Amino acid sequence: MRLHIRCISGSGAADSIEGIVEDVTEVRALERQLQQAQKFETIGQLAGGIAHDFNNVLGAVLGWAEIGYDQSREHPQIAEYFAHIRQQTERCGRADAGIAHVCPPPASAAAPGAIEPDC
Repeated sequence: MRLHIRCISGSGAADSIEGIVEDVTEVRALERQLQQAQKFETIGQLAGGIAHDFNNVLGAVLGWAEIGYDQSREHPQIAEYFAHIRQQTERCGRADAGIAHVCPPPASAAAPGAIEPDC
């Protein structure tokens, strides 16, 4: 509840008080919903940014694993180690893509002039 009170002075009459009582239950509930939505948006942006950075690291690991695999074909045991690194990196990349799909990067990460669809 919100209470508004003001004094009203009349010409020659006794002063009066005016009071208005307002039910703000719905307004407070909407404010809480907005705050909750903003928190989830922030968490989503954070997760999307982490997924993006993680994907960059995975790309480097995969690149080095590819080079190592190509250069160690004469040594099957070593080549197999690099093949395992590639497989696990690709697996992590699929999981990371799932996170990035659910939590896209923040709008500031978009290319200048890019139009982002409303979801």
